[in-house]
Amino acid sequence: MSDSITITSSFVEKDGTWVVSFSEVDFITWKENYDDKSYFVKLHIGSKETRLQLDYEEDVAELVSAWKKYKTRYTGE
Repeated sequence: MSDSITITSSFVEKDGTWVVSFSEVDFITWKENYDDKSYFVKLHIGSKETRLQLDYEEDVAELVSAWKKYKTRYTGE
């Protein structure tokens, strides 16, 4: 079962649960769940993290791409 998320140019929202600004995310990690072919994703924020489960590799790529664009545009990283 996948989490329902909304991605904008500056944040990601897990429907009805939380919103994280890309400015707060230090890095993103993910791995495939081989049992059901979904993806476990972690957004690392300082010493904490928030977790997602996404159904498709394309969803992971969209999230990572949006975060990278934000970091490049607003922080020069």
